[in-house]
Amino acid sequence: MYLSERFERRRRGTLGGSAGLRFGLTPPLAMTSVTPFHQGDCVTLVSDSHTYQVVGIDDSHNRCWVRRWPLARHGCPVFEISLQQLEGHQATPPAN
Repeated sequence: MYLSERFERRRRGTLGGSAGLRFGLTPPLAMTSVTPFHQGDCVTLVSDSHTYQVVGIDDSHNRCWVRRWPLARHGCPVFEISLQQLEGHQATPPAN
């Protein structure tokens, strides 16, 4: 399982032994997402105008993981930044 999948499953409450979350019960307050950004969104950073793709989000620590978009032929490194460094976003990645 990829790291980004683990974060998304944790955000949804389907990772581990939280059976109540898988059956549609109201999630605890700590599990609800308050960020307007989601995994897969394309964003720009406050510090530059390049486009980045959100790979994972950790709301509890106010951090996220992003990579340059569009992807280079051999991939792009993922790096961690604060959610405050994200600026605008698109819901889906632009076409290559």
